[in-house]
Amino acid sequence: MEKQTGGRQGRVRARRPAVQTSTSNPAYVRLTHPLAPQATFPDDQIAAMHEGALRILEELGMRVLLTEARDILRRGGALVDEDSQMARIGCDMVGSALAMAPKSMRLRAANPAREQDYRPGSILFMAGAGCPNAFDRERGRRPGNLQGYLETLRLQQYFDVIHMHGPSVEPQDVPIHLRHYAMMKGQLENCDKPLFVYARGRQQVEESFEMIRLARGLDAAGFEDGVWATTVINSNSPRQLDIPM
Repeated sequence: MEKQTGGRQGRVRARRPAVQTSTSNPAYVRLTHPLAPQATFPDDQIAAMHEGALRILEELGMRVLLTEARDILRRGGALVDEDSQMARIGCDMVGSALAMAPKSMRLRAANPAREQDYRPGSILFMAGAGCPNAFDRERGRRPGNLQGYLETLRLQQYFDVIHMHGPSVEPQDVPIHLRHYAMMKGQLENCDKPLFVYARGRQQVEESFEMIRLARGLDAAGFEDGVWATTVINSNSPRQLDIPM
């Protein structure tokens, strides 16, 4: 949108900002509930599942393909077999890691009004991630591309009840070693809510972090003040952690 002021010699053009925010339902921006957590399983069954998971990690282990990750686990006390790439992680390591987990965290955003508190009682809705296809009534079903990814980002930005961004459509027309650049650029240009990064290896994550710092004008202390992006890390079956793409 352009606005012209003054005469022919004094025209000023004001462009519409890239980020558009919705003010239709501000009550949806931060949702909480006072309810106690509902137990799906009895306490003894939950304890049995936890103990079973600890036994699997300690006795059977995880196959960890990345050499650096195996070295980190070994220094932490895991038993690592380089020939099989298996790391057996003791229950003491798991317990220490769980004890270090924060009870709450601040999800930072370009727009302070969009920041969220990730803590018990908070209700946070995040867009689904990694869909290989896009679909709408006019164009039908089609492989995910950058255009579809950007369209879903703008929908996520518009609706107040979506609190965190996610890659709802995978931009498969962008090579995977460059995809994180395009995806982060799309979020930074179109969104002002908590961001998402793919955990596809240290290099891609660090480059995504650097884009956030540059776009938001953050120094090291500002970037470490809260959480500026979230991700999802999946293991592969059976019991395997993959190498970066």
